Order: sequence, then C-alpha cells, then structure tokens
Amino acid sequence: MHFARATRGGPYELTENGEYIVRLLNERRYAELRKTMVSAHLSTYDNLRLVFFKHLELGALWRPILEAGTPVTKEMLRTFLTPIFREETLDVLDGMADNLLGRVGKQVEDEILSYFLRYYFGRDAMGIPLFRALCDRLISLRLINMTRAPCGKREFLKSYSTATRDQPSDPWYMPVSGTARECATFRFDP
Repeated sequence: MHFARATRGGPYELTENGEYIVRLLNERRYAELRKTMVSAHLSTYDNLRLVFFKHLELGALWRPILEAGTPVTKEMLRTFLTPIFREETLDVLDGMADNLLGRVGKQVEDEILSYFLRYYFGRDAMGIPLFRALCDRLISLRLINMTRAPCGKREFLKSYSTATRDQPSDPWYMPVSGTARECATFRFDP
C-alpha cells in the first residue's frame, strides 16, 4: 500500500502516504483514516475488490448453515439453493443433487460454496479459504456486514454491503474513490 519503504542497511521508513496515515491517527480523524484505508485496500487487492463489487451487484450473498450429521435430501438441497441461485436453482440442483444427496453438514456447505464461487466468480474462482478471508477483511473494513438469517426452515450466513455505488440513501455516507490496477477507477459511498 506504499506506506513504508526499505532503506539501505536499516529499518523501514514511512513514505509520505505512511506519514499521512499516522497523522490522521494521531489527530483522531478516524472517518478520514477509514476512508483512506478502504481506498488503499480496494486499490491494492484485486480479489478483495472483486468480492466487494459482487456484493454491490448481487445485494446479499447467502451461504447455507447445515446441521452436522443430518443427511441432505433433494428437498432440503432445493431450499438451500433457492436464496443463493434464485431463478437458476433448478438447473443448479440438477447439476449438484447426485453428488450431494445423503452427505452431511460441512461437506455439503463447502460443496455449495465451491459451486457458488464458480457460478458467480468464474471458472478460475478463488478457493473457499480465500473467499472467507476476503469476507472477513471486508467486514473489518466495515464494507459488508454478515448476519445469521433464516429463510423458511433453513438458516444461512447472509453477507451484504453497507455501501452503494452512488446515490446514498443517508446524508452520513461519505464517498470513497480509488484507482485499481490497469488504471480502472471506482467510486462508491460506504
């Protein structure tokens, strides 16, 4: 993020950007500091930006929570897939059912999440651990929230963005912009 640089034979030293961050922290200008750190993270990490923009595009991302030891039935699988894949649920169900029926808990959660990642992020999608880590980072930056949410008789982890690309609904939103690799610019209002 270019906050520090190596010196010859010595410790790191702060760059101009690094000194600016420390100054914001020392002056307790937390809103501006947060805005700067959000912009730095989204400008630096392509995968983080991709997951964040997918939250903006889709609204909520739903991940099922399955009870340990309960074998999955076709009806149960359909109710888990509906909030995740919406109108594509039956097509997804046909592709997954044979592989998942009768399996239990975490295995099924991971299979559904793996399919979710390929479906929404493409064939070269990130793995499950990276996706979870990126969601955790977005939560720590307060760009997304995650909550347990019921849907019918099933329970999910529901992550959703606290930001909007434009036209914020509340006056306390502050715009954040940045420049990603390949000189692509973005702006949103967290």
